[in-house]
Amino acid sequence: MADSIYQKGQIIDSRYVVQEMLGAGSFSYVYKVLDTLTSTVVALKVFKDTSDVLDHLRNEFAMLAKLHHPHIARVYDIDQLPDKSYFLKLEYIEGSTLNQLVANNQISLSKAHQIASDLLAAVAYMHGERVMHRDITPKNVIVNGRGAMIVDFN
Repeated sequence: MADSIYQKGQIIDSRYVVQEMLGAGSFSYVYKVLDTLTSTVVALKVFKDTSDVLDHLRNEFAMLAKLHHPHIARVYDIDQLPDKSYFLKLEYIEGSTLNQLVANNQISLSKAHQIASDLLAAVAYMHGERVMHRDITPKNVIVNGRGAMIVDFN
């Protein structure tokens, strides 16, 4: 099955209006979408392959659903599109990636301290829940007014 790449303005599953693609990885595309039923902006992580993804997706959903921490993006739902691809509905986090902030030299010493503190608190919480992220990189950390947020659990 060919990958379905959605463009800005397209509607996914008669409900989600694509605002932009946030990223693409080897297994999925992530979109910022407007959920027209709830009038909220969320992230949809749409998986490319439908063959062996369901067990992985169930595991990822079960793991993320139990995490409730102010510096970890929440997961809301798991579903399947008419083309048989699966997706996770996730909290959309507005802000800049740590990659962007470093590249633009926008991190002061005090901000770096706060980011490290937020991330350490989130990682300690995850480990207490027996969860490992396995891909905490600057592109998977978003910084905004709430602090540093861990996103994109692979």
